[in-house]
Amino acid sequence: MKKFLIAVVVSLIVACASNAQAYFLYLSDFEGRPYYAQVEVLNNSTDEITFNIKLEDTIGDIRGFFFNYDGLLSDDFNIVGDDITSWSAAGNINDMGGGVNMNGTGELFDVGIVFGTAGIGGDDIWSTSFTIYNTTNLDIESMMGLRITSAGEDREGSGKLITAH
Repeated sequence: MKKFLIAVVVSLIVACASNAQAYFLYLSDFEGRPYYAQVEVLNNSTDEITFNIKLEDTIGDIRGFFFNYDGLLSDDFNIVGDDITSWSAAGNINDMGGGVNMNGTGELFDVGIVFGTAGIGGDDIWSTSFTIYNTTNLDIESMMGLRITSAGEDREGSGKLITAH
């Protein structure tokens, strides 16, 4: 009986894990500076997607994230994460204000998210996660952008990282 219960529990864990689909995208500075980040996109369920963002071999403060999607947003679409200051899903976004922008990259995005506060005095975000809810049949496209400030060894730089076309 004990072996049977263990087998059932393992089967349930495997079945639940197989429902979630994850993929990774890598971003680099569009002007060739040595700034890099990894984004894990995890489809938790039919109406929930989690993003895990982390800088790789890069010192910097994550200030903004931008992405595109294919599909329609529900009326109760929401984005939740501990580091989020504000967000917009108004479309055609490349500037969320306060220096959180992708100006110069030539890209416009469907969604823009602001993290933390300007400067590294109040926070210094090297990795963050958030979840978008009510995303039925929403496909996240591969074009993403990440705005970092206080970048580099001297913390004097900034970067705009994008996925390769």
